[in-house]
Amino acid sequence: QAVHKKELIEGDGLGQAELVRKRGALRSLKKQVDFKISQGENYRQLFFFALLICLYSFSVILVRDTAKSYSVETSLLNLMYQPLMEKQHLEHSDVYTFLNHIVEATFRDPVCGDGVCDSPLEYPGFGGVGCVADCGKRENISNVFFLAEDPNVPSGQKEMDQPIYKMAEQVNALPDFRWNVFLNSTQSFLFEEDQAVVAASGGREFQVPDDQVILCLFHRNHLYNKVATPSSMAIMLNLDPSTVPPAPETSNHLYGGFTEAIAWSAWVKTNLHMNNPPPNMTRNPGLNDGLAYGVGYTFGTSNPGRPISFLGVYSQCAVAESLIQAATRNGKCSHGNIVWTQEEKCYDSSMWQQAWAASCPSCRTFEIREHTNPGDPVPPVKPPQAPTRPVTPGNNLIGAILITQLRRKGKPCVPDPEDCDDWCQHNLKALGSLFEDQWCQDDELSSEPFGIDPMFLTTSPLFDGRITSYTFFYNETELSPDSRLPYGFFSSPYTFPKDPDFDYPNSEDGVPHYRTYLDARMTSKQARRAISFLQEGKYLSNATSVVDVEFGTFNPQHQHFAWCKASFEFGTGGLIEATFRVESFSLDDLAFNVTEGTLTVIITLLCLRMLYGEVLEMSTLWGEGRMWEYFTNVWNVLDIITIVFIPASLVNIIASGFTLRAALESATEKGVPRVLGNIEAVARIFGTNLEEEMNFLDLRHKILMMVEESQNGRGWLAVNMLLLMMRLFKMLHFQGRMGLVTRTFSNSASDIGHFTLIFGCVVVMYAILAQLMFGTQMPEFTHLGQSMMMLVHTTLTLGIQDYNRMLHMTPRTDYITTIFWLTFIFISTVVLLNIFLAILVEGYTVVKETATNSETLIGGYAETLSHDLREGQESLLSLFCGLLRRKKGSRFVSNKRMEQLLQAWLWHMDTTVDGAPPSEDARREEGGRVIRLSDGEEMSEKALMMTLLELIGEAPEKILSYKKRSWLGK
Repeated sequence: QAVHKKELIEGDGLGQAELVRKRGALRSLKKQVDFKISQGENYRQLFFFALLICLYSFSVILVRDTAKSYSVETSLLNLMYQPLMEKQHLEHSDVYTFLNHIVEATFRDPVCGDGVCDSPLEYPGFGGVGCVADCGKRENISNVFFLAEDPNVPSGQKEMDQPIYKMAEQVNALPDFRWNVFLNSTQSFLFEEDQAVVAASGGREFQVPDDQVILCLFHRNHLYNKVATPSSMAIMLNLDPSTVPPAPETSNHLYGGFTEAIAWSAWVKTNLHMNNPPPNMTRNPGLNDGLAYGVGYTFGTSNPGRPISFLGVYSQCAVAESLIQAATRNGKCSHGNIVWTQEEKCYDSSMWQQAWAASCPSCRTFEIREHTNPGDPVPPVKPPQAPTRPVTPGNNLIGAILITQLRRKGKPCVPDPEDCDDWCQHNLKALGSLFEDQWCQDDELSSEPFGIDPMFLTTSPLFDGRITSYTFFYNETELSPDSRLPYGFFSSPYTFPKDPDFDYPNSEDGVPHYRTYLDARMTSKQARRAISFLQEGKYLSNATSVVDVEFGTFNPQHQHFAWCKASFEFGTGGLIEATFRVESFSLDDLAFNVTEGTLTVIITLLCLRMLYGEVLEMSTLWGEGRMWEYFTNVWNVLDIITIVFIPASLVNIIASGFTLRAALESATEKGVPRVLGNIEAVARIFGTNLEEEMNFLDLRHKILMMVEESQNGRGWLAVNMLLLMMRLFKMLHFQGRMGLVTRTFSNSASDIGHFTLIFGCVVVMYAILAQLMFGTQMPEFTHLGQSMMMLVHTTLTLGIQDYNRMLHMTPRTDYITTIFWLTFIFISTVVLLNIFLAILVEGYTVVKETATNSETLIGGYAETLSHDLREGQESLLSLFCGLLRRKKGSRFVSNKRMEQLLQAWLWHMDTTVDGAPPSEDARREEGGRVIRLSDGEEMSEKALMMTLLELIGEAPEKILSYKKRSWLGK
């Protein structure tokens, strides 16, 4: 062997044939070295990519606490699903059922007397206000009294013992007088039910705080236009019919009305006197004492240790007899004074009315200042803060429940003759009577007011006769021209101001939504009354298109926001579809912490390393003029997208977190909005404070945008995870055993493509048939896309329950349904699905045979790690020996070094075999020609041959192991 070396070095070299043979062997050896270098690089890339997947997966997990989100969202979803879970087809009443269910769950008032003062719904009380049992008595309250006086009831006697009231009972004309006290500080009546006026009873004593107190009298049973008509009153009292006032436009419990005074005199007093007529009766004796009506009363304070203070003493309403006589004209009335024929006079009741207006108000205002000075602010009776309303345990209502409706304009159902073709004209002629007077929904949204305020509707259980006039709540344009009653609901096409720090436009800008609110400050009774208002006010009608019920919650323990939405879509075919959705995010999701920042930096560095590798590949192809090949390869494009999207998604989440958190803080800096203007309102109960409503809608918009951004961010993360999974399959393709999946699909791609075409045709044709047969009653087959997905589901699950439903839907053609189901199951599941599995099994079998002798993933990583550690060790040893100027004693040669040596020696052989022989000048150089390696190192021809021959001669067993894919020089 030493002689062979000497001959090769010192002589003229090997023979030409032998040199060609050796060159072939070196080329095969170089291919093995190149393969090992490539495998080692693939293992390294796979390691860093696996590290990237682990870190990115950990970052995705940190983005959201799914356990807390699940707890919040599931509890709210269960609440919304519960009332309609058993309903298959919804009706209008089910919408109100759903609202009442939400109200019962949310508006739960504390029980007075349980020993706990639950502020702010419970507070120190007095009388029937507040909770004395739990919170004690309110300080600085005054005792006041109300003493009624009726001239018709002598002292010590009862009302129903008097002849005039007996007569009133006979003619169904008992007035039923009531009274109540309105407190300005609470904007509500003191007594939940109006108190009956009981004359000669000793009065009623109660307590009120220092406040502006309004004492009101009410008259429940009206006579005018019910028992007593205008014409009958004119005859009974000899009134000029043209001066008799008309009936009020709205019914109410107004006390002190002039029409009631003349009705009482004309009907009750007249009948009483006609039963016992006085002698020489020439006119109605009820007018002898003037026109009298109602009760008198005394109102004052009676605090212990202080003298009684009379704040007001008022007698019965009356018009003096002198004024009655002054409002007469000589001559009989137009009806001829048919009852009082001897009276040659006719009375002008309009003059009576002028005198009456100033003498009989329904309400009187009193200022009580027993403990404060006039002008001093009055301490609030009720705590100003809003109560905590947990929708589900721990998830508290934010502000209010929003109920929104979209309505469509109506149009005649008869088609326009100008737009009608011959078939349309034929239908109009044949079926015209079915179109007459019918209205259909238009595509254009309506903004007109609708419904009615049931507080003014006498047939409604919500009717409140204490409201003396609608003009205090509504203007003329808000009244129905037909009934002259106020509309109940009005559109609010708001234009929302743009926030320069929150660049998310509001999609509801200018849309005519009909908004109503259930304010969190409402009591349970008030919230239920609001739902009754919707129902009695005809909130739902044939023009209704969509009703959305929305509410936001905040969980302070988890700092978790949620927005819930129940949407009811009213189809023109009569179907009402309900969808429920809960979306949430946590403040922790928007926060930035060191862990997330560190992970983002490391992931970005790993992506830059991957990008560096892609740039090197592109530069190589650019140098070879094949740059287009890079971008025509789908996997390369996938690599670039993955490298860019991974860090960008994390940076986007961090940046949007800062922006959205700042926007949320600005929206809540004014506190939780109090949407309704007055939760105690007796009419127009959904009247809002515009500024507070806009704040609430702005907060809602920002929460929804945060939820949307959170979903978009999570969606981006999900796409990235899919990209990482696809790139993982690509990277595992190099490994003999781990690449079985990709190679199986690659080998079977043509067969899978043809199978997909056949399976798709079968599913589409059966989907069309299923839509035709079952689409009218089974929602799964209503649309072609849903029908296809349902059949794919049936293929995988057999769907025996679906088959039973199909039979139920088609009782007359059940045999066709059975044929349909059996043939589809046989073709899709028994035949096609098994063919697909056979295709995959065949492809896997072929690939598995080629991978039998492949190295394992662990073995490959062990070899790569061992080689890299040895290479690093040799590099450090070379550096140390260089510093000490000593010769390195190790014989280890790395794969890259071997590749350089083989490449240089092959170049030498190629120039020897295929090109001109070395020149004489080159032969004279010491050691022969100088050869430059790929890394720039220069070696003489002699040194290169010596290195290779020493390696071949001293370690032939390593050459053999190299061919078996073992590392050379290991």
